[in-house]
Amino acid sequence: MLGLSRAACRWSLIPGAAKGWDPAKFKSPGHALEFILASKRMKMAWLAQGTRIPIDRLKSAVRKGIELTREEISKIETYVGVPLERINTSKASRSAP
Repeated sequence: MLGLSRAACRWSLIPGAAKGWDPAKFKSPGHALEFILASKRMKMAWLAQGTRIPIDRLKSAVRKGIELTREEISKIETYVGVPLERINTSKASRSAP
C-alpha cells in the first residue's frame, strides 16, 4: 500500500451526482450500474472492492439482469454518489389503507 488515505482511494465520489441523472430511464439497476461504470471510467473490480460485494454478483447483475438486494443497492449508491433506482414518492403510496 502506498499509504494513501481511505478518502483518497474513493475517487469515484469526486464528481458527485450527475446533472440530469434519471435512474428511471434504465430497465433495471444493472443497466444503470453499467452506465455508471462506463461514465466514471471505473472498473467493476474497484466497485466490488469498495462496496465489498462479490464481483461475480455485480457481473451477473449487469449481464444477466439478476436483482440486487436493497442493501447491495444502498452500498453501491453510497459509493458512486448517484441513485440506482427511482424512489416512489407518489401520494398514493403514502396514503393509509
